[in-house]
Amino acid sequence: MATLANLRSDLRTWTSTHANPAVLPDTICDECINGSIGLMQEAHLFRGQETTSVPLAYPASTESILLPTDFVAQRAIYQATDTGTVPLLAYMEKTIRDEWIRSEKPVEGLRDPEYPQVAPPGTPIGWPVQYAIWKEQLYLLPVPDVDLELVLDYYLRVPPLTDPDTDNFFTRRYPHVVRMGALADAYAYLQEEERAAAHRQLFESMLARVILDDKTTMLAGGSTERGA
Repeated sequence: MATLANLRSDLRTWTSTHANPAVLPDTICDECINGSIGLMQEAHLFRGQETTSVPLAYPASTESILLPTDFVAQRAIYQATDTGTVPLLAYMEKTIRDEWIRSEKPVEGLRDPEYPQVAPPGTPIGWPVQYAIWKEQLYLLPVPDVDLELVLDYYLRVPPLTDPDTDNFFTRRYPHVVRMGALADAYAYLQEEERAAAHRQLFESMLARVILDDKTTMLAGGSTERGA
């Protein structure tokens, strides 16, 4: 476990010289540390990025709504009902989604005016049966005739560390990996290319191992997704 202040201190300890023991200012340390965390998030959707039960209001006759600003990838979308249950909506496959969404109007261009705007028999009136995600927008299909309350489970982007006394999932569980990635950037900043390359290689090797660890943890333990 490490806070931002701990990691700043580590970077200065590893990169210091006799002439200048504190060669890296806070701003550069923070850029290197948060850059390392950012690379880890780009490489894999970690368990610590999961969040659940986020409510979304979807107005009637609305083709799409904006997703949360920290949204990275969906786990599941549910529709809240009067009985309190949350039936799972089906995800529209990419090939169908692209043909459906690329045109600006639902009944022109590449869009089929019938499918997927027509719900299967037995679907409650006004309810959607599928969802699609495109360009940070959530689409429900068919377009609902009534106001809906949705519940979203998704992977979020962990925000950058700014407070020296704070930590996050990555610095708590994998501080050694964050540190190694930050050192690679720090040495690059100091124009020590050989050391930067060596630490980058170590970072990538460590990252590959912790991705396997995270996948194993997800399989061994219960998911934060409801019903799993």
